[in-house]
Amino acid sequence: MVQYLMSRYLGIDKQNEQYRQVSLILIYTISCICITTFYCFYNTVIFDFPRMFYIDLAGTLIGVAALYTLLGLKRVQLASLILMLMAGGIILLVLLERGNQKYSLAWVMVVPVMSIFLLGYLWGAVYSLVYLAIVAFLGKQGLLVWQPSPWDTGSFINVIAIYVLLFMFSCYFEASRRAAYKLLLQSNRKLALLASSDVLTGLRNRRSLEDYLLTHTDTQQYLAIIDVDDFKHINDHFGHNVGDDVLIALAAIMQDCVGDLGLVGRWGGEEFVVIYDASELSEFTRLLATLNHKVYQHSFGLTQPVSISIGGCVHIGSDYKASLRAADAALYDVKVSGKNAYKMAGE
Repeated sequence: MVQYLMSRYLGIDKQNEQYRQVSLILIYTISCICITTFYCFYNTVIFDFPRMFYIDLAGTLIGVAALYTLLGLKRVQLASLILMLMAGGIILLVLLERGNQKYSLAWVMVVPVMSIFLLGYLWGAVYSLVYLAIVAFLGKQGLLVWQPSPWDTGSFINVIAIYVLLFMFSCYFEASRRAAYKLLLQSNRKLALLASSDVLTGLRNRRSLEDYLLTHTDTQQYLAIIDVDDFKHINDHFGHNVGDDVLIALAAIMQDCVGDLGLVGRWGGEEFVVIYDASELSEFTRLLATLNHKVYQHSFGLTQPVSISIGGCVHIGSDYKASLRAADAALYDVKVSGKNAYKMAGE
């Protein structure tokens, strides 16, 4: 029900940053209306206390006004203030009317919890301290006047109602806190993914690849730099949208070939990097040959074939920049000698 009311009247869903705070206000408002309405019934049907009935009726009407302010006028802070003034005022009126009869004084324990949640830490603390001073004054005045409160049905109902109310508030607050924390974790994961992924191809970006190379220095791996041949011609002749489609298709082909045995990332522009785990150099060179063949044979929807040039090297240790320079030099040799091929550094 809370989620429905929030969405219908306030246009706030669970993804909204205000959802947790506003939902707490709505829960408190509905709860206060229900409690004062119950005591209207209690003070007329079960026990005949006309003056208490009018106090509780006033609380119900003010609670409805706070609900209208929240859902109708969409004035969240004003609704919180009205609700706190209503709750605090009704409790004070009950104390003035009945003292501590039926354990009425115990209701003041609800005020600090509500004020902090509804008004925030600063104003909630101010409200609670001022309210404490008023209650302390009334309590001191009643030391010589108030009679001991017997444990009867009315006392039992008051204590149970206070316990249930605080329990409900605590459960909802904890549930909303966990939901907010879960959303925060999801957002952080999305941000981490965005920070480490290339927007166009979905592959790892340059920063992610460098982080990987810096943190994986204890094993031998193979590294390759891949460049799309004559990519500028593709962009100029067919348009940048087609060029983007070519890069996306290339990323899928390379990812499919490498599989779980390595990483594929976009280094920048039309350059890609492959980091591969293999026990033998021959396994890596077979991969490079397969990449050359599959890319050249793939239909990109163009009137000309697309090819790639690859420079590879053995990567050992933490000096990944030296490995990149070696692979780049091998790539340059491929470009000079005719493209659409691969070469290992040092050959």
